[in-house]
Formats: sequence, C-alpha cells, structure tokens
Amino acid sequence: MFHNPAFSTVPIRLRAWLGIGLALVLAGCATPPPPSADSSERVAAGLSVHRFEGGRIDVDTRTPACRITLHGTLHLGTIQRLNTALAEVEQARCASKLAVLSAGTGSVSESVTIGAMLRNRDYSTQVQAGSTCLTPCLLVFAAGRERILPASNPPARIGYSQMPPDRDFGLRQCETELSRNQALTLTRYLRAMLPANTATAVYQKLLTADCKDTALHGPAEAMALGLATGTTAR
Repeated sequence: MFHNPAFSTVPIRLRAWLGIGLALVLAGCATPPPPSADSSERVAAGLSVHRFEGGRIDVDTRTPACRITLHGTLHLGTIQRLNTALAEVEQARCASKLAVLSAGTGSVSESVTIGAMLRNRDYSTQVQAGSTCLTPCLLVFAAGRERILPASNPPARIGYSQMPPDRDFGLRQCETELSRNQALTLTRYLRAMLPANTATAVYQKLLTADCKDTALHGPAEAMALGLATGTTAR
C-alpha cells in the first residue's frame, strides 16, 4: 500500500500531494495563525531575525551559501515567520540554501508542513552542532536535499522521541498509537523525503518510541541508516 511511486518523485509531485492530500489530512495547517506580537528585524545587510512565540528564525544571505537557522518550537506561528524568511532568501542570489535546525518541541503536523516548505524550495538541512534533534525536528531534517548531522564535540544527534500529541497525531499515553489516516500521512511524507528503506526504518523507530526512553543516533548511525547524507555541509 505504501509503494505508490507518486511519493518517490520530488519535488514536483510532492507539491501536488502537499497541495491536496496533506491539506485534507492536516486541514488546520492551511489556516494562517491569528495576528500576534511577533516581529521581524533587520540586523545588518544580509542579516535579519524573524521572531515568533517560542523561538526565532535567523536569515543570513551575506554570501551565495544562504542560510536560515530555526530556533525554538515548531507550530503555526513558526510557519508564518518561515514564509517571510523564505521569501527574503528567494530575493537573494543563493548558490545553495541551508536550513540549520536548533528546534525543540513542536507539533508533528506543523513539522511536516515546514519540512515540505523546505523541500519544495530545494533546501538542505543540518542539525545544529552539539544539539539533539527530537521527533518534530527529525521530520523537518528528513526533508533536506542533503541532510547534515555534524560530527562535532559533542556530536549532533537524532532522537526518536515519542510522537508529541496534537490535534492530528499521538495520544496522551506512553505508547505511540496512530490512526490509519495518521499512519498513511506520516508514511507518505517520509517516503517523499527519504529513500524507501530509510523511510520504512525511520517510521518503525517512531512507532516504537515511547515516554520511557528516547533512542539516539549520532552521525555514524544516522548515515548508516540513510537518514543523514553527510557530517559537513558542502
């Protein structure tokens, strides 16, 4: 059921799927968040900061290797500010685009949307050196054209934490249980972003995660699995 080739060709077919299937399953994601006190500011030429509740997005377009760094929680407000940050990068002359993730908790639904936004714009992803990227962050990381997990000291790590509950994903219990539609959405997303064997392995790890323990992968393990493609940005 999950070997539909429509989800293995990206980013063109991914756009169609996200515009129809994901919008239906995650209907709330398409609704703009209400106005807030969030703000954007120009720090210097080629540097700006876009703040939202619980975090911020730093934009650096001073060189052709354009970069955004996402700090904090992943939610609807993050998506609103990300739209602004991505539009700013699109106006620059970027030879490459990298999204660095220093993200903590968040919603799985919004993480899937954020990941799709980055993949459709041909971003690579990188976990912030020395930090741990838990399940919501992991889903964004998976969307990168190249996926960098730095072998820093201490190394960056991927954490298969229990699926955080939100309106679409997860229940308030120790074990992860997904409905059929949730499982289908998550499987399709991972297969659109990752090689088939990697997508299956990551999905199984997410399903077995519970509140008692968080399995961690460093650079070597993540590369062996196919989740990471390198330890340094090209």
